[in-house]
Order: sequence, then C-alpha cells, then structure tokens
Amino acid sequence: MGFFRKCCCLFVLSYLVALGSVVYQLFDVPQLSPHEIARENLYTPDLKLNVSVYTSPSTKCKSDSCHLLWHNTTAYSEDMHITETLTIPLTVLEKDCHLYLSVKPINSPELKLVERLPIVRMLPHSASRNLVSKPRQTVQKGDMPHLLRSATFGLLVDHTRWPAQYAFPEELRGLLRFNEKHKDYLPALWAEKLRISRWDYRPIMDVDEQGDEQINTNMTKIQFTLTARKLLMTRLYSILAISAEGMAKFGITENEMDEIRWMIKRHPWKLIVAELVFGIIQSWCAGFAVKNELQHWRKRKNRVGVSMSSLVIGLVQRVIWLAYLFEHHTGWLVLGPRTVDFMTEVWKILKATRMKLQEKYAVSSPEVEEQKKEGETEEEEDDTEFEGRKLTPGGQEWVKKQIRVSAEADGQATKWMLWFCTPLIVCYALYSLWYFDHSSWISFLLNTGVIYSTSFSFMNMIPQVLINYKLKSVEHMSWGALCYKALASFSNDLYPFFVTDLPMIYRISCFSDDVIFLIYVYQRWLYPAQDRVPAFEVEVGKGSDGDADGKIKQE
Repeated sequence: MGFFRKCCCLFVLSYLVALGSVVYQLFDVPQLSPHEIARENLYTPDLKLNVSVYTSPSTKCKSDSCHLLWHNTTAYSEDMHITETLTIPLTVLEKDCHLYLSVKPINSPELKLVERLPIVRMLPHSASRNLVSKPRQTVQKGDMPHLLRSATFGLLVDHTRWPAQYAFPEELRGLLRFNEKHKDYLPALWAEKLRISRWDYRPIMDVDEQGDEQINTNMTKIQFTLTARKLLMTRLYSILAISAEGMAKFGITENEMDEIRWMIKRHPWKLIVAELVFGIIQSWCAGFAVKNELQHWRKRKNRVGVSMSSLVIGLVQRVIWLAYLFEHHTGWLVLGPRTVDFMTEVWKILKATRMKLQEKYAVSSPEVEEQKKEGETEEEEDDTEFEGRKLTPGGQEWVKKQIRVSAEADGQATKWMLWFCTPLIVCYALYSLWYFDHSSWISFLLNTGVIYSTSFSFMNMIPQVLINYKLKSVEHMSWGALCYKALASFSNDLYPFFVTDLPMIYRISCFSDDVIFLIYVYQRWLYPAQDRVPAFEVEVGKGSDGDADGKIKQE
C-alpha cells in the first residue's frame, strides 16, 4: 500500500471516529441522582403562551416603528404547530426589514423570548427574455429587493432535568437562555435560517417593458410558521448552524451556502444522509481516477488506441461547463473539481500532440537530445519502446500500423457521431430559442452547449469502442482510472434515480455512460490477455503488400 493510500485510509478512519463520537454525544443525556440539584425548563407543560409577530424596517423593534401583524395564544406542548399567512405593509418593505417573533407566558411576561429574522434580501433581477419575440426589451440591471416567501421558527419543547454542575453541550449553549433569578433555563427559540436560500425569495417590484418598476401587492405576503422541536432535532440544527458558520470562515461563498440550504430544506434527513454518502463516494472515486489516469498517461510512449477526437470533444465540453458555471456565479466548491478535470484534459491533449509530432517528424524528447549531446545515445539507434519493451525496426512499423488503424477508426466514429448529434442539437437549439427565455445570446449558447454535454456525454466514449474493435485489444486503456470513473458515474447516476424527483426518462438516460462501460468490460473479456498486444519483443517481416506481418518471439 502506497503512502498516498495510507494517508487517505488514516483520514477516513479519523473522520469516522469523530463522526461516531458526535453521534454518541447527541444521544447522551446525563442522569440525575435523587439528591442532586437540577436545572429545569421554566416553561412548564401546557403553559399558556402569548405569541405575537411584528415587523420593523430596522434591526431594532421600537414602539414607533413596529407593526403588529398577528397575535394569538397557544399551549406549550409537543403538538404545537402554527401556520399563518401574513401581509407585510408597504411602508416597512425596506432593505433592513425584519420579522420579529415574541413568545411569553400569560402569567409570567418577564420570561419573554424574542427572535428576529431578516425577510428582505437584495438579489439580482432576472434578466431573461425571449430573444426572438422580445429582442430589444429593456431590462432592469442591478440588485432589487426580494421578499422571503416563508419564515419558519422553532421552539424547543423539552423537560429534561439537567444536573446543576453539568456543562451544557456546546451546541446548546448558544440557544438556551438562562434565567439569573431562578438559575434555570428558558427554552430555545430560533429562526430556521438554514432552510432559507435565494430561491425562497421573490421580487417585490415588477419591471415592465419600458423598464419602470411597479410594486406587486401580491408579492407582499409571507407564510409564518411556528413549530415545536424536540431536543435531538434542536441539537442537530445547532450543529449544522455551527458547521455552516465554520464553512463561511473557510471561504465558502453565499451561493454555495444557498445550495446547501436548498438541499436541507428540500429533503428529509434520510435523503440528506444518502446525498452525503453519494457525494463522498463520487469525490473519492473521482480523485483516484485522476491519479490513475495521470500515471497511465505519463508512461505512454505512443498513440496506439488513443481517440484524439474524444479528447478534443471532452475538452470542449469542459470549457462549456466552466463558462456556464462562471456565468451563474458558482462557487469554488463546484468549480474546483471542474477546473482540475479541465487541466487534466489539457495536459492529456498536449501529451498526445507531442507524441504525434514525434511520430510524424521524428522529434526526440529533450531528455534524449541531451543524452545525444553527451554521447550516451547513438543517433543511428532506431529502437523504440512499446508496453515497456524495446522494439526492432520491424516492430516500429507494426506500432505505426496500429496508430494508423486507431486514427482511421477514430475518424470514422467521429463522423457517425456528428451525423447523429448535429441534427438533434440544432433542432433543440431552435426550439429553445423560440419557446424559452434567455438573458443573452451567450447565455443561450451556453445553455444549449450544456444540454448537449449532459445528454450526449456517452457519445464521447463511442470512438474508443470502435478503436478497441479494430485493434482487437484493450491493453492501451487505463483500467484503473476507468473503473474509478465508472464507480463515480454510477454513484452520481443513483442520485437522480433514488434521491431527487425527476422524470423517469431522465433517470434512465443517466445510465448511458454505464452501458458504454459494460461494453468496455465485454471487450476486455472478448480480447483476453494472450490476444492483446503482447509483452514480448516483436520482430516483423514485410509481406507482399508492404504491411507488417507480425511474428512474435518470446524472450
């Protein structure tokens, strides 16, 4: 086992131990002895509460600026769940508009809990339009105020008696509120900000065709929810909130945090765990795939079995994806792996181009040229390496023939792909241009390119199938990288199939890459080791047609 794998295994083991410790602490509640002083919740079971909702255009709810939106009474119990639709006054809809929730017992108003939540966020206005029917529509640029669609507050309902000398868990210290008079604690009240992303806001202003702003009165409503939370869910929420703050300190952008919040809101915790597992497996396999592919290409000496068209098309697809992600202001959490993939593809193309120049113009590598200058290598020596073995001049001709066969098969498969894909992508582009809205022509081209890259990604693997068939060999392929890529692709395909709610036709289409991989596996079985390019020195005699007839001599 190499040093890299040992470090990875040690990291995974440490992570699992830390995760197990956190899970154990979540269910670990200290036991109270009969003679020990306890800290209790000052909100007794079925306590009558006054619940009020205010709004204010500032960060402080003063008497002259607060507007009462809703008021009611409820009982403090695990069944507590309140949902109301509130209308925000137009006079307070400003940049710093906040929603305030006040909860206090009817008989003990001094035990009051207050929590606030900003409900207005400045976001870029959607500049999409139909490029055919409205090509010259004036679009308002810059940020516009957006109102939150729904606000959810959680109230801890728990009557656990904690030992007085016990230090509360770190995740609860920032939520529980301690009463200095009674030495007990008030329950936690919080706004569930982790469930709020930029897609939960809608614009307050409408922009007409002339670019004038008008307030849409239907967009000033917000759904308010107050629900009871148990101790375990409260601790889980607090841990997630602390983790989110830590990620923000490490440079995670607001757009990336919105992606995480959207996942937390949309899926229950079981599906979130499944998403994390799939994401870890995919990232792990993708990293090992890059490592194995780089090792394979560093050892390559010729272009036997290499599909240049697949490399070029793959590079174009990666450029389109990067441009698309940059246009949508995607954070480096997603851009990072894509950039590494792009740089790997560029390096492979440069390596293949260099090998092609060496084959065509007999250009030696800088190392060989330096050895020639020092007299360590004779210029008349014409031996080359193939699969780690020295070849005679006849063997070199055999290798050149394999390269010609690979290039012909690659060109033929590429021509078939263009005939099949071009009409489909042109038809979709026209359909999208006529019926869908786009912010600009560049956005339209990028969206069309991304649809092509997503829908026809498996077509990029077909030239390799034909090359393997023509060569009757799969020895030139990097099977380590291919297996890791297949595992990453399979885990990525399970995500839309079992986790997200997508059409069945899209779920089935995700397995197209896996079908091509199964064809590769079948070809590996069809062309066994003794029929592949052998690891022997090759002596070739010329036939009547001038081609190389292979005679293999075992060392």
